[in-house]
Amino acid sequence: MNFGELVDSVTEDDHKADVSLSNFYRSVMNEYNYVSDQKHGHFYWSTLWNSISPAGNIYRYVGLQTECNRHSLDVWEQLDGLAEKHANLLGGTAVPVEERAQTLIGALDRIKHRHDPESDKAWNGFPPVREYLFHRIGEMCLFRYPQDSGRRKEWFMYRAIAWMIFVTQVLVPYLIVVDEWLESSGGTRRLQNWWQGSIHMKDFLCLGNSTKEKLHTLMGGILLELTLLIIHSYVHEQHSCACKLLLLPTSRFWLVIDQLSNMYCVIMSTVALPLRFWGEDNSTAIAMDSLTLLFVFMLDDLAGFAATYLGKTPEIYSRAVAWQKAMLSQCPVKIADIINPGATCVDELWRCEFDNSGRLLVAAASEGTDRFAHRRVVRVAQTSEDTPLLKDDPRLYYSTSKLQETLPRWENVLVVHAWWLVDHFMVAVQIIVPIWWMMLDKPC
Repeated sequence: MNFGELVDSVTEDDHKADVSLSNFYRSVMNEYNYVSDQKHGHFYWSTLWNSISPAGNIYRYVGLQTECNRHSLDVWEQLDGLAEKHANLLGGTAVPVEERAQTLIGALDRIKHRHDPESDKAWNGFPPVREYLFHRIGEMCLFRYPQDSGRRKEWFMYRAIAWMIFVTQVLVPYLIVVDEWLESSGGTRRLQNWWQGSIHMKDFLCLGNSTKEKLHTLMGGILLELTLLIIHSYVHEQHSCACKLLLLPTSRFWLVIDQLSNMYCVIMSTVALPLRFWGEDNSTAIAMDSLTLLFVFMLDDLAGFAATYLGKTPEIYSRAVAWQKAMLSQCPVKIADIINPGATCVDELWRCEFDNSGRLLVAAASEGTDRFAHRRVVRVAQTSEDTPLLKDDPRLYYSTSKLQETLPRWENVLVVHAWWLVDHFMVAVQIIVPIWWMMLDKPC
């Protein structure tokens, strides 16, 4: 702590003494060269992670964890099968399968692998497989959970908090809308009367009768426009996140929960805002109402108050997404593909080698060896009635030993288009609703 304070004071003093900013310029250029030329450092890595990962929220974090558990279960099942198959090298059938599996993991940790054959740099173990062997995963119906009691408690707590936030985001805006509509007072009552034809629009073409009423109406209109602008900015961000989710391995179920809850909450909050503002008679109450609704629809963000209990930050989430994508790109679908069938001892079982292009070499050549990879498919494209053409069609495949998918999935594409529609809806709302609200706020 004391050294940290000393460094802070020295840095501040150096900057004050650098009147011409020449040293400051050199520092900036050093960081720039560190990022652009050496491609290294925290700024480079964080920028790289953010270019791949969407903004973090609790639904996406749980979805990422769910998908990680799915691969862990698959890898553990294959490892147990290898422990049975190579029992003669792992102590014999008298040794429990769990111990033989741990022996296999120990042998995996001892190997050296080089991803770049032209480089002398070697890494210990093989992280793309080891990533999914840290703890065992159990399965019950559609649920995949850690077998360790401590991790299982954490697994359950994450999902309990996610469902509480989901219920809050769905119910609160809806209840506000219903409550304000049933109360039938103020602007809501005048809106209902206008809709029923009992009063006419010409009765609303003023901001109020007194100076206080006019100031109240103007303040409400300004805050309404500002709040709608914040919601619109959030919609822009969610559309960008949906585009990034197109090519990310994540849980389908939690993807749907994430997108539906956020989309629904945005639309219902937009409807609830003018209705709730009509129920207030002073500017302070209007400001508090806007903050309340903003709090509700941003409740699921990892940077929000509800998610602080998890101890996960947006940076932790973006790094986890990037790392999982990288690990899956080198993790074989069949773990037996990196087992040496001619091994004579346990340390010869694993064989992790790469070709000159950085692709994993497997024991038996097969199509689609990695869990997350681009593959080229040759298909027939009929250019005319007489001249069929063989077309090279690159696709992104996402696989386990039991399932193979092509990305992007149809639901991801649908979500991107849905956010595009919500974006255009918010453009219209920002123009129309504040003016409409001020016209209906006070009777003439």
